[in-house]
Amino acid sequence: GEQSVKVTFENITRFFTVTVTEKEEPAPEPTLTEIKVTVPEKTEYIQGEELDLTGLTVTAVYSDGTEKEITEGYTVTGYDANAAGEQTITVTYEGKTADFKVTVKKAEVPAPILTEIKVTAPEKTEYTQGEELDLTGLTVTAVYSDGTEKEITEGYTVTGYDADATGEQTITVTYEGKTADFKVTVKEAEVPAPMLTEIKVTAPEKTEYTQGEELDLTGLTVTAVYSDGTEKEITEGYTVTGYDADATGEQTITITYGGMTAEFTVTVAEKEEPEDPDQPTDPDQPGDPDQPGDPDQPTDPDQPGDSDQPTDPDQPGKPDDTQKPSDTQKPSGSTGGGQSQSGQGTQSAVKTGDTTNLLLPIAGIALAVVARKRQTR
Repeated sequence: GEQSVKVTFENITRFFTVTVTEKEEPAPEPTLTEIKVTVPEKTEYIQGEELDLTGLTVTAVYSDGTEKEITEGYTVTGYDANAAGEQTITVTYEGKTADFKVTVKKAEVPAPILTEIKVTAPEKTEYTQGEELDLTGLTVTAVYSDGTEKEITEGYTVTGYDADATGEQTITVTYEGKTADFKVTVKEAEVPAPMLTEIKVTAPEKTEYTQGEELDLTGLTVTAVYSDGTEKEITEGYTVTGYDADATGEQTITITYGGMTAEFTVTVAEKEEPEDPDQPTDPDQPGDPDQPGDPDQPTDPDQPGDSDQPTDPDQPGKPDDTQKPSDTQKPSGSTGGGQSQSGQGTQSAVKTGDTTNLLLPIAGIALAVVARKRQTR
């Protein structure tokens, strides 16, 4: 209330009045009485998933009835990502707690993932050029993320082998994107000598002949063809057969080399024999030197065989040369190709210098030979 205040200094006193009002006690600080939570958006999980607090709100409630949203300073406990079933999640702030529920479902076991492949090399790892790759004994094993292994018998590819390239080669096995390698060695192949497969010939310049002419091989070429495609001209070592200088018509001439043959043809024309103008003969009645003269055919009256013709006294006949009486009576062959005279008649012609009796029989013999050849053909 109102009060009088007395002030005295050096025997002087004074008074003034003051008013004293009742002191007001300050209101007490409000205290936290509880917290409230709004559950997050995600409340269902699969084993292994992390807790997602998106959408969670925490509200503090005080003793004076006020509320305040809390954004930090609280803790969340009670979640186990590996435990299946319903779980209670607790939010704690300054000793006060609030709960919400989530459900964790059992996870489906994922299929194992292929992590690598392993190979065991085939039995054969050394080759000669040209040989095909032999995979006998090769094994391919798939290794998975769960630690399991499985032998693979199909579905993989094998690349990197070249049968023509020499040296060490890396062979790659591929399966579902995974690879593994092994080595092989290819040695150089021994090249076999090429084999003769055929021969080719170019015919000689001369392919037309007359009877009696020798075969002329001028211009003939013989070419050997080998299995590797190469060709080589052959100048010796081959044989030529099939030519007959006496036979007329077309003839096949065969070239033989190394067991191979090739042919060309020539033509042989009949030879025309000139007639002897001094001794014409009847072409229909040629003489035959192998046949004796006809005893009924008279001899040339100008050249009779005379048994009484004396011999040359300077060249007496030997006992073996003496003609028998029967010989002196046998007429000689005709001059048109009959057998030549023998014995004393021939000697007489030579001695007297009369060559008519000697030349005519010789000409007849020659013509008879030609006629016989013509008849034979």
